[in-house]
Amino acid sequence: MEDIAEDISLGFQVKALHAIQELSGRTLDDMRECLGDHRSLAAYRPVHEINLALHRIRQKLLEKRAKAEGWRFRWNEDVFIVEDGEAGVFLAVDGADNWSMSTDGTPDFLISDSGLVTMIAAFNGTTLAEEVSRLSRWLDSRDAADA
Repeated sequence: MEDIAEDISLGFQVKALHAIQELSGRTLDDMRECLGDHRSLAAYRPVHEINLALHRIRQKLLEKRAKAEGWRFRWNEDVFIVEDGEAGVFLAVDGADNWSMSTDGTPDFLISDSGLVTMIAAFNGTTLAEEVSRLSRWLDSRDAADA
């Protein structure tokens, strides 16, 4: 966007117009991909249902991930905290599963959202649809084992 603004200020309107068209095309492609992901979510359990199941095991889930990654963590009341400068990970998950995370080596939180499904997707570098699919199968198998 800064390049486009600079081109406009320098009188290169045609160059700026082409850059805007390219940016618009990429944005539309991203939107189409997201819509496809959202349509595929309808075949699985609702995200809020998965988040509720994950919330029930949140302490075990969070500690297991931290231990597997080798992160130093602590609990402050109901808030799970990772402040591991050596690993470059800073994470806070409150009791309502709102989370903030930085993976660039600084404690400045770059990503934040709510719900453990989106946090897992951020950790794994996957899409929400991929995690919902995987976690729906996990919930189905867990429910079948309980029956």
